[in-house]
Amino acid sequence: MNSGISLKEILDKEELDLTLTSDEMVAFLAFLLSEAKEPQPEGDIVFSLTRKDKSAPQHLKRFVEGISYSFVSHITSKTRRLLSEDSIRFVREMSWELKDLNLIKMVSQDFLQEHNSWPCLPMFWTYKILLKAASRASIPFVIHAQFLDQKDHGYKVRDEEVLVFKPVKEGSKVSYVFSQPLESDMHKPVLIIQGAVCLDSRGLFCKTKWKEKILKRPVMDIVLSGAADHKQYPNEDIELNVADSEYHHYKNLAVNEGFSIDGCVEKFSRGSLRKNP
Repeated sequence: MNSGISLKEILDKEELDLTLTSDEMVAFLAFLLSEAKEPQPEGDIVFSLTRKDKSAPQHLKRFVEGISYSFVSHITSKTRRLLSEDSIRFVREMSWELKDLNLIKMVSQDFLQEHNSWPCLPMFWTYKILLKAASRASIPFVIHAQFLDQKDHGYKVRDEEVLVFKPVKEGSKVSYVFSQPLESDMHKPVLIIQGAVCLDSRGLFCKTKWKEKILKRPVMDIVLSGAADHKQYPNEDIELNVADSEYHHYKNLAVNEGFSIDGCVEKFSRGSLRKNP
């Protein structure tokens, strides 16, 4: 960079072809963002029920010596915007393929918001599109739950559980049933939902009863409840007033069944699943 030679000049001189497919570009952008963050400390103590990784563009400097912080900061910001734009294109294409007029409306320009220069769509309907697309592709769901004891300065991981749900076709519809994974399943793509079971200060909990309760509900209901309970945009001040009965049904379900952060301890003393953002 200090030589004044542009990247285009190098590509032209060396006759390098760096053309990427759209899938390769998404993977590349996602990789950059995964490297440009400060993850929460790993270990037995969890300090927050919501995961809040911090942006750390300086981590990208380890790939190339001599580049400035302003350069990697610009790259990180632009990568976020490009990945957001591509993600929006993807969910909009999926909504048209699903031929669901309500989903098409909810991910349209009318519900687009900008946050730090990158575009955002409401979470619940985005999740619904992704879940429907996964269902149509017969992709299994995996719920990974951690059981947390409440401590003075955070939460201690006491135990964990993994539940696998496989797709079963019933005519044109696909439903998900709890099942034990086979060795042959280990090489298949899956959709992983990570969450926490928050225990009260008394630590009263029975994993068997929690598992029975979870299995009584369709796995789609659990995930959509978490998506409805979650803030719909990065900016919490943006209120989403929509007359979508299904959305409000899942918001109420999250509170009443203990699938929300606010209602988890109050509802469950015995445990509650919440979804990571």
